[in-house]
Amino acid sequence: MPDAMDSARFAGLLALAGPDHALELTDRLVDDLGRVSHNLTATPDRVTVRAQSHVLLAIAGTVGATRLYHMAQGLNHRAKDPDCGSFPDRIPEVLHLLDQLIAYVRAARSQLAARP
Repeated sequence: MPDAMDSARFAGLLALAGPDHALELTDRLVDDLGRVSHNLTATPDRVTVRAQSHVLLAIAGTVGATRLYHMAQGLNHRAKDPDCGSFPDRIPEVLHLLDQLIAYVRAARSQLAARP
């Protein structure tokens, strides 16, 4: 489980989606998180980091990835304000937490898919 993950919030989100849509939700989460990871790795300029950290804020907050949410919030703030200092030094930790979240969502998807 990722650091500071609210598993009850994530389980509630899957329950809200219902059995007919929970698999689709996890697929979309993995796709969206993978896209954020790719974009933060490929082109970490201020515009990209600002946009991708904004997406990450929304997803991490929704699924209960509290630490990742706060890291994305700091990254977004630094990317918005050129006077705030450097932001690239924060990207490796964000990517690490992002990888953990992707693995967590994939594991949840596997459990859902295994249910009769």
